[in-house]
Amino acid sequence: MLLNLLLAFLGIFTAGLIIFLVRRNLLHLSYTIFWFVIALIIFILGLFPGLNIKIARALGIQYAPILPVLLAILLLFIKSLKQDIEITRKEKQIRRLIQELSILKSKI
Repeated sequence: MLLNLLLAFLGIFTAGLIIFLVRRNLLHLSYTIFWFVIALIIFILGLFPGLNIKIARALGIQYAPILPVLLAILLLFIKSLKQDIEITRKEKQIRRLIQELSILKSKI
C-alpha cells in the first residue's frame, strides 16, 4: 500500500516538475506531452497496482514486475532515437547556415 502511494506521489511530483521546467523555459513545450504521459502512467500504476498484473498477463508476460522495466526501456529507446533524429536535423541546418555565411563573407 505504501509503495502504491509512493508511486502515485511520484507521478504527481513528476507532473509538477514538468510544469516548473516549462515555466522556467528549461523544457521545450514539445517534450512536455511525452513527460506528462510518463507521469500519468506512473500515477495510474500507483493508484491501480493490479492493472500492471492484468496488462502483463494479457501480453503473455509471466513475471508482472518486469513489465514497467520493459516499457521504460522501450520508451527510452524511442526517446533516444527521436533525439538523434532531431540532433541530425539541427546539425544539417547549422552546416547550411555556416555555408551560407561563408558565401556571404566571400562576397564582401
